[in-house]
Amino acid sequence: MTVNSSTQSVTYNGDGSTTDFPIPFYFLLNEDIEASLAKDGAGTDLVFGTDFFLSGAGLPGGGTLTMFVAPPTGYQLVIERQVAITQQREYQQNDPFPAKTTEKALDKLTMICQQIWAIFGGGVPGLSRALLLGKYDINGFGAYRANNNRIANLGDPIADTDAANMRSVKSYADAGDKAVRTYAETLVKGIEPGGGYVTYFPAENPTFGILVKKALDETVDLKTKFGLTGDENDDQTGPLNDLIEYVNGLNSWGGSAKVVGCYRVTGALQDLKNGLRLVGQGFARSRIMFDGVNGLVFDLSGQPGVPVFPILEDIALTTTATFASGFSAVKVKPWLTTRGYSRTFQSIRVQTCSESIWRGDNQAPLYPEEWAIHYELGELGSEYNLFDCHIDDAIIYGSFLNEFYNSQTGAKGIVANDLTGLRVFRPKMEALSTCTQIRGRSEGLVMTGGTHVDCGYGAVFSDYTNPANNHVISDTHFKVHFRGIQMQDTGTTYQRAYNMFTNVFVLEKTTPDAKPDGFIGIEAYCTNSAISNCYVRSDQSYTSTATMKIGFRVGKGDNHVVACGQANMRYLLDPVPFAAGPAAGNVWVSNLQRDSAGTGIIGPTSGIVLGDFRDAYGSPTYKQEWWSQVSRYDPATGSTWGYDAITSMLRNPSSTYTNRYHTSTSTASADSSIVHSGGDTAGNANNGGAIAINAATTTFSGAISPTTDNARNNGTAALRWKEFFAGTGAINTSDARLKSAVRSLNANEIAAAQALVAEIGAYQFLAMITEKGTDGARLHVGMTVQRAIEIMQAHGLDPMRYSFICYDKWDAIDAVLDEDGAVAVPAREAGDLYSFRDNELLFFMLAGMLAAQLALADRVTALESKAA
Repeated sequence: MTVNSSTQSVTYNGDGSTTDFPIPFYFLLNEDIEASLAKDGAGTDLVFGTDFFLSGAGLPGGGTLTMFVAPPTGYQLVIERQVAITQQREYQQNDPFPAKTTEKALDKLTMICQQIWAIFGGGVPGLSRALLLGKYDINGFGAYRANNNRIANLGDPIADTDAANMRSVKSYADAGDKAVRTYAETLVKGIEPGGGYVTYFPAENPTFGILVKKALDETVDLKTKFGLTGDENDDQTGPLNDLIEYVNGLNSWGGSAKVVGCYRVTGALQDLKNGLRLVGQGFARSRIMFDGVNGLVFDLSGQPGVPVFPILEDIALTTTATFASGFSAVKVKPWLTTRGYSRTFQSIRVQTCSESIWRGDNQAPLYPEEWAIHYELGELGSEYNLFDCHIDDAIIYGSFLNEFYNSQTGAKGIVANDLTGLRVFRPKMEALSTCTQIRGRSEGLVMTGGTHVDCGYGAVFSDYTNPANNHVISDTHFKVHFRGIQMQDTGTTYQRAYNMFTNVFVLEKTTPDAKPDGFIGIEAYCTNSAISNCYVRSDQSYTSTATMKIGFRVGKGDNHVVACGQANMRYLLDPVPFAAGPAAGNVWVSNLQRDSAGTGIIGPTSGIVLGDFRDAYGSPTYKQEWWSQVSRYDPATGSTWGYDAITSMLRNPSSTYTNRYHTSTSTASADSSIVHSGGDTAGNANNGGAIAINAATTTFSGAISPTTDNARNNGTAALRWKEFFAGTGAINTSDARLKSAVRSLNANEIAAAQALVAEIGAYQFLAMITEKGTDGARLHVGMTVQRAIEIMQAHGLDPMRYSFICYDKWDAIDAVLDEDGAVAVPAREAGDLYSFRDNELLFFMLAGMLAAQLALADRVTALESKAA
C-alpha cells in the first residue's frame, strides 16, 4: 500500500439521524482510530465496540465509522488516526524478504511521521494544531499562528512581553476602565446568534446607545428563534416573514439560514432586502412550498454598495398554482449597489417545479400546476441593468401539458430583462413553453452544458433595445416543438451582433399535431455572428405535406455558418433579409452537410451566400455561390442546376417570392418576372398558392394542358381574355356516351327561341366607345342577356336552367405585392357579369327557326293541296 494523503483527521456535524461517517484516509488497524464528541469546547472520548464500530482497516481508500447512536444536532464528531509508536515486527536472519510486512511497517512509520509533523505545523493546511512562526517570519519580527485556537492553562503575565489570559485581562479592565469591561461582557454573554437586539450604554456617556446584533449563520436554530418547524403540514408564512423582517433589519449583510424540511407558505412574503444565503440539505430534503402564492422576491435597491449578494443553494421551490396565476419562483429586482463589480444573485443546485412533480405523483402529466416564470431577473426598461447573475446546476420543470401538446401554457424557465452577464451553467429544463428568454438591453449571456427537453422553445432573444449583443450558447442540447434557438427579427434597428452558437444539437419534439410556425433548429436574425458545429434533426417526415422544417434560418448580416448539418429536415439553410435595421449583407458558409433533406438550400433574394456544401455519405465537396438565382447540387446525378433553374422556394408565411429576369439593357426592375404568392393556410393543401407570369408576350413551344381533365377554367368572369386567335375553332365534347337522351323542344321553348331571334340586332361596347368614339367603335351583332332572360320568363321558362345564359359574381381581392412592395398582381373590385354561351344560344334559336320553317312549309303544302 501507499500513504498518498496527508489527511489524518476529519470532523462531522451531528444531525440526530446520521450514523455512518466516511473515513477518507488510510488506517492499518481499528485501534489506530480515535473518536470523540465535542460541543462548546468540551469533548468526550468514544470507545470502539461500545460507542462505534469500524470497517475498512487496511484499505488504502479508508473506511467507515458507524455510531451506535447518531450524534445529536449541535455536536461535532471528530475522527483521528493515532498510531501507537511501537515496532512489533521481528525479522529473521536469512528469511526471504517479507515485502508485505515491510511495506506495512513503512506505512505505519509514515503515519507516525505525519502525526509528529502535524505537531510542528505540517500536514493538511488548516488542520495544523501547532503554534508556530510563519514560514517566512524572522525572529523578532514574526507572529505565532494559533489557527484560531485558544491557549488554555496560561499563567498570569509578569513581564510586559508575556501573553495575557482572560483572567488578567478582566482584572486589568476592572482596574483601568470599567466601561470597557462591561461592554466586553455584554458582547460575550448578552448576544446569541440570531438573538434580539442588545443596546449598550457606556457609563461615561449614558445618553449614547450602541445597538448590537449578530447576523445569522447556519448554526442558528430557526425553529427556536422564529418558529420554523420544517413540517409541511404547518403554515410557515408568519415565521418566514419574521425571519425576513429580521434579516432586512440587519446592519450587516444577512448571513446564512439553513432550510431543513419543508416550509409551507400560504400568504404573501415580504421582499428580501438583504444579501441572505438560504442553504438546504439538497432539494429532496429542503424545500419551500408556495401554496397558491408568489415565490421569493429580492429587492436590494436600498442597500449600500458592498460586494455581497443573495444566494439560494441546495433547496427546492415548489408551487401549487398554475401559469394563469402569473407567479415567479424567484424574482430579482434591478439594483446597482455594487457598480458592476460583483454578482447580484446566484442560484446553486436549486429545483423549481410544481408540488406534484416534486412528489413524483403518477398523474403529474395531467396536472396544470407550474410556475409562470421560474427565474425573473431584472425589469424591462429599468433605470439600470442587473449585473452578473449566476444560475448553476438548476433543475427547472414546467407542466407536462407543454411536453405533450403544441398548444403551450406560456411558462418560462429564465427571463432576463436588461441584464448584463447572465451565466447559466449545466441547467436541466423540461416541459416549458420557453426555457430561456433574453430581453431588452441584455448583453453577454453565457449558457453552456445544459439539456432543454420537451419544450416549445429553447433560447429566445426578443424585445431588443441598445445594446443587445455578445451572447454565447455552447455544448447544449435542445429537444423542442418549434425553435431550438430563436433570435427574433423584431423590425427594430437595434443591433444583435457578435453572437456565438457552437456545439449545439437541436432535435424536434415528435408530435402528430400541426405546427403553424413550423420547426426551425436555429433562427438567427443577427449580424457579425457565427454558428458552428451545430446539428439539427427531425424524426418526422419532411414530405411536402409535413410542417415547414428548416435547419438554419440566418439573417443576411455578414454571418458565418461553419461545419453544421441536419437530417430529415425539408431545408438546410434559409438566408433571409431583415424586416428593418441592419443593411443587407452576406451569409458565409463552410462545410455544410445535409442528410435526407427535402431540398437542401433555399436561395436568397438579395445579398450573397458564399462557401461550400456537401452531402452525406462521402460525396465530394462542391464550391458554390448563391446570388439572386437559385442553385443546388444534385448528388444523385452529380450535376449542378444553373442560374436559370428553378427549385422549391420557401418564404415567410403570407409573403411573396419573385423571380426577376433581365434580358435587355433596360433599366426596369425586370424584363419579365414570375411571382409566387398565397397558399392554403386553412387546409394546408399542396399547391394552394398562385403564380403570376409578368411579361409582354408569353409563348409556348408545345401543347398546354391542365393537370386534371375537365376540372380547370381558362380565365374567370372577373379576369377575361380579350380575344382568341386560332387556326381552327374550339372543339367541344359531344359524345353520346356522356349525355342523357336528346329530347325535342316543347312549345314554350320553341316560342321563346323564335322571340329571341327577333331580338337580334347591332350594338357597340361602351368601353370601346369611350376609347375610340361612336364612329370608331366597331359594330357587333347579337342581343343582351338581360333581354333574353325577360323573354324566357315571359314564356314561363326559368332562364338560369339553360346553360346558354350565364351569371357570375366575385368578391374583392387585394393586390399582390412583390418583395419590393411593387404591385405584382393588381387588386380586383367586387362585381358581377352576365354572359352567353353563344354556340348553345344559336342552337336554341336555330331550333325555333326550324320550327317556324316547318310550320311555314306545312302551310304552303296545305295551300297547294287546296288549290289543286
